[in-house]
Amino acid sequence: MANSDQPTFSSTCFATSASRLVTTCYATGQEIFAQGDVADSVFRVEDGTVKLTVKSKQGKKAVIALLREGECFGEGSLDGESLRTSTATAMHESHVSRVDKR
Repeated sequence: MANSDQPTFSSTCFATSASRLVTTCYATGQEIFAQGDVADSVFRVEDGTVKLTVKSKQGKKAVIALLREGECFGEGSLDGESLRTSTATAMHESHVSRVDKR
């Protein structure tokens, strides 16, 4: 259960960071970030679809989320994660916005 005293990240919160927002177009199958990369930013899908996958130590991959317009990902970087715990890949041509941590 979420603690109501804890701040939560939302798409609205993301939009308030517009001065630091960079939007990139990713081609079908293009990797946005990889599991193990430095976690230094948060993302939002502007249009298209992004797939999040994880890879086990045994090499097995699992899809953990399919994200669509308006959905955010990578917010673990705001919660102290120093490395990405998943890989994000554009499933179709997708426009994705990024806000770097301060």
